[in-house]
Amino acid sequence: MVFLNCIKFINKEGDEMTARVISSISAVFIEKGKLNWPNAFTAFRILFTPAIAWFIWQRKIELAIIFFIIAAVSDALDGWWARTYKQETRFGELFDPIADKIFVLAILGILLSQGLWPVTFVVILIREVIVFFGRAVVLNTKLEKAVLVTWPGKCKAVSQYIGLGYSILGWPGFNWVMLSAVLITVGSGVDYFFRFKKALKNKNNA
Repeated sequence: MVFLNCIKFINKEGDEMTARVISSISAVFIEKGKLNWPNAFTAFRILFTPAIAWFIWQRKIELAIIFFIIAAVSDALDGWWARTYKQETRFGELFDPIADKIFVLAILGILLSQGLWPVTFVVILIREVIVFFGRAVVLNTKLEKAVLVTWPGKCKAVSQYIGLGYSILGWPGFNWVMLSAVLITVGSGVDYFFRFKKALKNKNNA
């Protein structure tokens, strides 16, 4: 009897937890009865990442580049869609940059097996990790606006996507194209550093 009561309690708790999880997920993707497309694009990009990596590994380049282009376009589309159709959310603000980092770093990692220079992966990884933790430190503070995406950050993303496209296709000189993306990536990282430093200084002087 006690055992059955325990099972019923566990099932009840499990059902309630499942309901809460489903409710939380629905709140992220469904807003006022409508699909929040920007958040869907972000999730879509994360889900596409392992598929693209697998296609590259299996040398199914046509499929890899098609999926890559769709995912890259979704990155450009989510921000525009959110601003245009007033679907900006805290989830999108926080997780869109994370999705981008997962997307880029995962593909760079798999491209190492296809001849990508390791220095490209290492430098971009270091930059992304530093910016990620920098954002985490100032999360929910007045300094958070100092590390929002700016034009250097957008140029970084575009250069990385162009370089990744070249690399996936294995076109001649793709490592040099990626090296150009690395330089822009470092430049955007420096921009983040000085904006963060300026914001911190203004806060201390306030």
